[in-house]
Amino acid sequence: MATSMLKFRTQVSRPTWHWGFGFFLFLQTTAGLCQTPTFKAEVDSRSLTPGRPFEVSFILEGAEGRQFTPPVFRDFKPSGGVSESRGFSIVNGRTSVKQIWSYTLEPLSTGTFSIGPATVMVNGKQLSTKPITLSVQENTQTFKGGGIPNGKLEEVFITGELNRTKAYPGQQVIWRLMLYTKVAIEGADLISLPDFEGFYSKERKRFDTRVQYQTIRGAKYAVKTLHEECIFPQQTGEITIKAAQIRVGIEQPGTQGFLFGPKPVTLNTAPVVLTVEDLPQPVPAGFSGGVGTFTWEVSADTSVLTTDDALTITVALTGNGDARRFGPPKFEAPAGCEIFQPRILEEETYENMEQLMFSKKLEYVLLPKDPGNYAFTPSMTFFDPDSNKYRTLSAAAIQIQVSAGKNYTPNPIDTTTVPLQITTSTGLLQKAARWLLNPWLWGGVGLTLMFAGLLVWLKRRPKKEKIIAHEPIHMPKAPGIDSLLQIEKIASLEHQTNTPGFYLELLKGIQIYLATKLNLSTAELNHEVVTQKLVAKGVTPIRTQALLSVWQKCEMAVYAGQIGQFDSTADWNAAHTILREIEKELK
Repeated sequence: MATSMLKFRTQVSRPTWHWGFGFFLFLQTTAGLCQTPTFKAEVDSRSLTPGRPFEVSFILEGAEGRQFTPPVFRDFKPSGGVSESRGFSIVNGRTSVKQIWSYTLEPLSTGTFSIGPATVMVNGKQLSTKPITLSVQENTQTFKGGGIPNGKLEEVFITGELNRTKAYPGQQVIWRLMLYTKVAIEGADLISLPDFEGFYSKERKRFDTRVQYQTIRGAKYAVKTLHEECIFPQQTGEITIKAAQIRVGIEQPGTQGFLFGPKPVTLNTAPVVLTVEDLPQPVPAGFSGGVGTFTWEVSADTSVLTTDDALTITVALTGNGDARRFGPPKFEAPAGCEIFQPRILEEETYENMEQLMFSKKLEYVLLPKDPGNYAFTPSMTFFDPDSNKYRTLSAAAIQIQVSAGKNYTPNPIDTTTVPLQITTSTGLLQKAARWLLNPWLWGGVGLTLMFAGLLVWLKRRPKKEKIIAHEPIHMPKAPGIDSLLQIEKIASLEHQTNTPGFYLELLKGIQIYLATKLNLSTAELNHEVVTQKLVAKGVTPIRTQALLSVWQKCEMAVYAGQIGQFDSTADWNAAHTILREIEKELK
């Protein structure tokens, strides 16, 4: 069947040699002494159909291989030659080497077939891969949502098809616009797409545009994908995806000359329905909001520090769910440490030939308050729709050794008090007696009584003396942005070098503003409560995160001594601008 609308995607071959191959040989020789080489075979897809190419790769890790011999591809047609790649990496001082030989194959017919072992020589020893068994089946409409009309089949028709008929909020679903034809056509112009109401959608740029053939009710059709859209449902229930429309030119048999050309025909898809179900209950407390499959890598910048330092934890996330619904994992810091809301270092959305992916790189800051040895295990929970279960990823435990810094002041009560361990009634009495004889206890009681007496004396002093002794801090009655930020006081510091005093005043200004506008007590002035209150009042998440970032900088400058990393003028301008915008949104 001839058609003028066929377009073939070119494939870029991978490089065979790296510029640093000489250095690579040196490193891999050293690595080969301490690594056990592995040799395996992999395919990029297990869903095979006749005429649709796939890739098989033979991967050698841990050594350099020579005399590679591929298997005989009896039941498959190779496309082109072998594509070879080599590489190495160094992680924690350990070198890893890898060689890959890849082939593009095309199934010749349906059935169950086997790809035999490949061989390679490593240090005089022959290694072999295990055989791979593959099942090749006819392409009988992989996409079930919408699809083939129930009535009479036309010579040319289009469908809107989903790769699944049921999903969960935030799960990735793929909608395809498919063209089926038994006649020669010229051109296919897209007129309109559905609005995808109820979904977050993103057009796919990379998908398989090759023509395939499918037999439907005894008739053979040429099938081509015209458009793909990644859609993420935002609500539960049945969501209808409306029709798409295209225009094609159908070649007329027996017409010759410039006066006659293809007959223009407008085609429409039928609407399709996706059923979106609620997530299973109960939802775990640490649920990140991610629905799909996710991987991550967690690393800390050091394991030894002082109470004057901060620990930086970097988290690299990759997943196929809705990135907008995915919240940063919340880590529980060990007692004696404080961990802050993360900041986003990198954020990217990209495609592979199967789906849309996103990646995020987050940076957490942990501040130790007291010396000691600490350990905690970062974890993240998401919902895996393939297994219909919540899954938790746990990273390797982060262990740190904290010593006292120059600015550390020990708490005498904490360092001298022996915790009571109740074992028997006799032991309890002994512990209680020892506690009652503790001089620190009676010293504390004496100080408490003295402080109470001082308060009574101050209260009875004349009003004038009271004002002189303790000038009260006035909360603003009508919160104007400049007064709340203490602009007059901060402005004098704006052009000076970074100082803890500047960031302390800026921090107080932000907290006074939030406490006044959101009606918060001092105990409620934390990132989590403020985020909930601002979002509930309609402040955008981006602006909320920007304000919390400035807040976190102030805390790190004041309490962790990280002054040299910040720009006071930029931070002052950022806080001033953000709070003005929040003031507009709160009104």
